[in-house]
Amino acid sequence: MKKLSPNLFVTNVKESIAFYEKFGFKAEQAIPDAENPFWASIASGDVEIMLQEKNSGTQEFAVLAGKELGATLTLFMETENLEENYKVVKENNYEIVYDMHETFYGTHEFAVQDPDGYICVLAGK
Repeated sequence: MKKLSPNLFVTNVKESIAFYEKFGFKAEQAIPDAENPFWASIASGDVEIMLQEKNSGTQEFAVLAGKELGATLTLFMETENLEENYKVVKENNYEIVYDMHETFYGTHEFAVQDPDGYICVLAGK
């Protein structure tokens, strides 16, 4: 294996891009275009996430049709800008899943929910 890029089904790709951009991600690709994407690839450093409009995704993966968005997973992202990211979350009134704290394994982290219910854990030392 060379890389893992989660493909998250979302309600609105453009809104999801705007959420993740606040944490340093940049849109790399958008199909059909940046104004009306039904799929996009966003990246920050070596981290890539794909965002796909749910109706488009379930055409490709029919087994996921009718399932709710969100998942029983977390996106664990190590950042060099933890305090700034935490400030963004507070300023935008994003839903905090758990507040900033020091873990038993020595990182500081907090968890926030994206617009479709995916849980993003942001961590730093």
